[in-house]
Amino acid sequence: MGIRQTIKQTAGAIIGNLILDATLSEVHTKTNIVTSHPVEDGSVISDHIQRQPEKIEITGLVSDSPIVWLASLFASSPIADDLTHPFDRADLAYTEVLDMMDSGNMYDVITPLREYENMVVAGVTVTKDGATGNTVPLAIRLEEVITVETKTVAAPVTDTTPKKPPVDKGRVNPKPAPEKNAEDSASWLGSAASAAGWKR
Repeated sequence: MGIRQTIKQTAGAIIGNLILDATLSEVHTKTNIVTSHPVEDGSVISDHIQRQPEKIEITGLVSDSPIVWLASLFASSPIADDLTHPFDRADLAYTEVLDMMDSGNMYDVITPLREYENMVVAGVTVTKDGATGNTVPLAIRLEEVITVETKTVAAPVTDTTPKKPPVDKGRVNPKPAPEKNAEDSASWLGSAASAAGWKR
């Protein structure tokens, strides 16, 4: 028997391993945050819309004497494990919801309208009065945890080789150009004049 068929027979939602005997109401909430700033014409509109976590509030009942007993299909639930004490089912359901909330784990939620993944129990309200008898009315608020994938990339490797400090060679004075004396200059001029055929 599939889970959807189980819901049809119990008329209750399934939250993790918790099966509600009857669902009195469901409030499904899905919202987006839309930018309030002007958007340039031709822009991708989806870039300016931020999806918010989906929320659902389920109000249902768990009874000590359910009309249809199908909790044995989910043996990991304490409600299903304790089949020999059916009169503790309502209290066990309340305890399980509190444990689900305190654990911080994510759960799948299945309702006749739709299914959810990655939902956490954000709050629970129980109202007991004389009319509830041996049932526990549960108002369970669940909120989606939006998950993202992360990729690990190698960080750039920096050169850690120690560099040698520059060697201080001290102050270097430029060498003066060699001086030419007048005698050398006269000799050079005389040679040039002779080559040109000049005479003194």
